[in-house]
Amino acid sequence: MRYITDLMSTGECSSAFVGHGIEINNVQITSDFSCVRIYWSTKNVENKAIEEILTKNVGILRHELAQLKIVGVVPSLQFVRDKQFARLAQVDKLLSEADYGDDHVPLELTARVKAQLQLNTSLNSYMQKIEKLDKTSNEECDGIPSMPNDVFGLNHSKIMEEITSAAKKSKAIHRDKLRGDLEPTTLINKDPIQFTSEQEEKEAFRQFLQKQQIMKSKMQRDIKKQIAELERVETVWIEQQEMENETVDEKDFIDDDFDSFNKS
Repeated sequence: MRYITDLMSTGECSSAFVGHGIEINNVQITSDFSCVRIYWSTKNVENKAIEEILTKNVGILRHELAQLKIVGVVPSLQFVRDKQFARLAQVDKLLSEADYGDDHVPLELTARVKAQLQLNTSLNSYMQKIEKLDKTSNEECDGIPSMPNDVFGLNHSKIMEEITSAAKKSKAIHRDKLRGDLEPTTLINKDPIQFTSEQEEKEAFRQFLQKQQIMKSKMQRDIKKQIAELERVETVWIEQQEMENETVDEKDFIDDDFDSFNKS
């Protein structure tokens, strides 16, 4: 119901509905989802032109609902005049004419239906009052006191100045130049080797592979030598530890014998 009323008031066909006092009271969908009934009412009891306007624009309204992609398929729309509201409006009109005459202004149900939105508040007068209040209220507000910079005995402003000064010095021109000199440079061979034939290129590649293989073999031999040296050092260290342990055991044995001899 909300989408339908929004499209009727702001959609493509909204200009056809404005000014007729149309009010949407209820929206119901049939049990087989084949049709959506839109119940409407208006204060114009005998105005048949409104029904023609609604019937004429029902296709546009359905197309706009489909563009919102609320459901997969939008059923057909059917505008149905709210008979209960129409009867109340007819009875109210007859009673007002019988009791008060044709110039009676109703205050009940039909009085709430308006042809267009009306603003009852005068904005100009309120705006003028607000401007007068702004001009008369010239009270000066106390400024916000400055925050102390020496909390816990530390002068934060001075520390920040020193940090800023150090940062500026680090960005000096001569430091940037020195930093650029220290940056590693990529070596690029500006004069690449040019081979005259495919055979020379293959021969150069074969020699390159051979050199790589020689270097690999040399590295493996060096690793084996290092491993052998480590094993030798480990063996010597173990032997030294065993010899030290045997010396300590013999000394303890001699001390024990000497003590037992003295006791005897």
